[in-house]
Amino acid sequence: MNFRLRVRRQAEIDLERLYSWYERLSRGLGYRMLEDFEAALDLLVANPRLYAAQYRDLRRQLLRVFPVGVYFKIIGDVIHVVSVDHLARDPDRWKRRA
Repeated sequence: MNFRLRVRRQAEIDLERLYSWYERLSRGLGYRMLEDFEAALDLLVANPRLYAAQYRDLRRQLLRVFPVGVYFKIIGDVIHVVSVDHLARDPDRWKRRA
C-alpha cells in the first residue's frame, strides 16, 4: 500500500519550535535536526506499521540522532503526523492530540 503523509499544522509549529531551540543551542544544529526529521519521514512513509502504538492508536517514531519523537496516526492510506516533541517533554502534551 502506498501511504500519503499529512503533517498537521500543530506538528509543523512543534517542528518550528524545536528548530529554533536547537539553533539557539548551536548555529546549524536546528538544520541538522530538520535533516534527521526528513530522513525519519522517508522511513515512516515506507513502512508506518513498523512503529508500535504508544497510546490508543497513536504511534511514535524516534529520530535517529536527536531525542525527538514523531507521533502519528494511520487512517486509511494517510499518515497523520499530529505532534513532534522532544522526549523530555510532558507526554500529556502529545496524548491530548490522540
